[in-house]
Amino acid sequence: KDDATPSFTAGPSSMPKQTVTVVLAQKAMRFIAFGSQFTDVTHVVPAMRRIYLVSRGGADGNTVLFELREKPLTERLDVLVKKRMFEWAA
Repeated sequence: KDDATPSFTAGPSSMPKQTVTVVLAQKAMRFIAFGSQFTDVTHVVPAMRRIYLVSRGGADGNTVLFELREKPLTERLDVLVKKRMFEWAA
């Protein structure tokens, strides 16, 4: 008779997610530039005009490095126009 009890580990999809929000603050305005959910965020590092986010949300809880970078001006304006935020795009 085998007395071993099975062990279960939580996969990345069952781990609680954290919301990461990047806020840009300038003299005349302040707005949310990015928002998303990540699993088990361990580090957020601003470097080289980019933001790097380290998470343990990969397959089997592996560590994953995400790079958040700024879109070109034309793409940012297109997003604002698509969201009908004409005053912000002007």
